[in-house]
Amino acid sequence: MLVLALAMYKLRAMLIPPGSYEDMYMTFFPNLIKFFPNYLVLSSFDTFWALCRKEFLALPLLLAALSFFYVRQRDAFAWLRLALMWVSVAGYVFIINVSKPDYTEATYLDNLFFPLTLFVAIPFALELLPAIERNWSSRGPVFIIGLLTVVLGARLWLLWHRHISYTAYQQWLTHLLTYTRQFPERKFIMYPDNVDPHNLRSGWPWWAAASETMMVSARHSPDSAQTVRVGWNIDELAQTGSRPGVLFGPFETVESAAMPANYLKFPQTAYRVLNTLPPMDTAALRPYIRAHQGVQLTLAAPLPVLHANNWNKVEVQVSVPDHARPLHSGTRLPHPTLLRTAFYKSHDWPTDVGPMEAALEVDVWQPWKQTLPLRTPTQPGRYTFEISLISKNYVDWPVRLRVPVEVVK
Repeated sequence: MLVLALAMYKLRAMLIPPGSYEDMYMTFFPNLIKFFPNYLVLSSFDTFWALCRKEFLALPLLLAALSFFYVRQRDAFAWLRLALMWVSVAGYVFIINVSKPDYTEATYLDNLFFPLTLFVAIPFALELLPAIERNWSSRGPVFIIGLLTVVLGARLWLLWHRHISYTAYQQWLTHLLTYTRQFPERKFIMYPDNVDPHNLRSGWPWWAAASETMMVSARHSPDSAQTVRVGWNIDELAQTGSRPGVLFGPFETVESAAMPANYLKFPQTAYRVLNTLPPMDTAALRPYIRAHQGVQLTLAAPLPVLHANNWNKVEVQVSVPDHARPLHSGTRLPHPTLLRTAFYKSHDWPTDVGPMEAALEVDVWQPWKQTLPLRTPTQPGRYTFEISLISKNYVDWPVRLRVPVEVVK
């Protein structure tokens, strides 16, 4: 099996086209030399230890239980199985962490670690559970059923817990695509700092957004397809995307005409940047703020029940008068326009919890709804809740929404 595995790996390496995504990310052997012998200080190992304390808690528990089981047998085959299990787990973790030394996004890495399940679940199901059933007579099956119920219940609870932020991300994608439908280009570029700065949704979507938005928008018809490419090199992307017919994937640039027309049809238009910059210097910023003082902030949904010393979310709608459109959302300058949430006591005294700031996610042409984070004061009581626009590190705008609220225990 080892010879077969090495042969398959060699065949796979030979078939990968030079310069492709897979070729660029076959980094294990170069990194093995580069980081020798300081492998355990890589950031990817820190992420793995953190996963083992939370999402992957079953991995160290099963390793400990199986190790105890095999050691107690005092048998050569048991020692061999123990060695194979630990070598498989440790070797696989080592390969992944050395191959991805700096990419420590847990959402991405835990996907790569899923095969570890096989190395512990198979001996758990085929050896440990049958041994318990044999040795515990009538209590064995009851114990096994209870244990599996706990494991499955914990897994279902984790899925339910995770669905909240994942569902929020899917809803945001739909909301974004509904908003961008007003523009004729149907191909858009966003800057990562404008996407979910407070991690209100699942994962960090910048690399997958280009293909996700294509699939979500094209469900109704190939002609309804849109795509939103998120990237740090927004100027470079905008320059490349100014050529009609260009289409950005997550990792490559193709011609939109090359896409299968049965699924995706894009017009021969350039990309539109969704995060353009307000004035750069303060001399031009003051008249810009005066021109936009008619911007309105309204609550898009009722405030939730506010409990003291707790995190909450609020949905605000930003509306801009026709003559002042757009309200620019770009953050790559000294004084970007931000939304701020804050609580005040009577006479506008600050509370023990500071304000929270969030970038506008898109340039606002039509009314835009955005979810903002807020942190409630530590003491229950009556407060004034405020949402306002500010130019960061420069001046507060005369645009604010103030609501009296009750913070409860």
